[in-house]
Amino acid sequence: MHYRTTDSNPLNRPNQGELLNFINYTKQNNLKIKVATDDKKKTSKVFHKLNVEPSFVSDDPIEDFKYLSSSVNLFLSNSSYAFWAAMCSKNLNQDTNFFATKSWEYEDFIKMNYFE
Repeated sequence: MHYRTTDSNPLNRPNQGELLNFINYTKQNNLKIKVATDDKKKTSKVFHKLNVEPSFVSDDPIEDFKYLSSSVNLFLSNSSYAFWAAMCSKNLNQDTNFFATKSWEYEDFIKMNYFE
């Protein structure tokens, strides 16, 4: 999962309902959430409000990008960083499942599943 916190526009990141729906989806499908983020402290606060202890990929944006690119289930913030990770993932594995907020701007390139 990519969770961007420093963007001033809250539409570019999942809201509480979308996060809850994604968390429930991962539980129902026995998936583990690993978070790539630009701010672990803010992301931890968001997840703790949902009673979830986040597991972070790394402290390195390059390692985070590699991890996202090799994932087969991706929940993405609306950002160019997430877009390029998704494009790499799509090219590496045709079976990747993509999830995003309804504000996803790149539908022409990557078909998303949305949580409401």
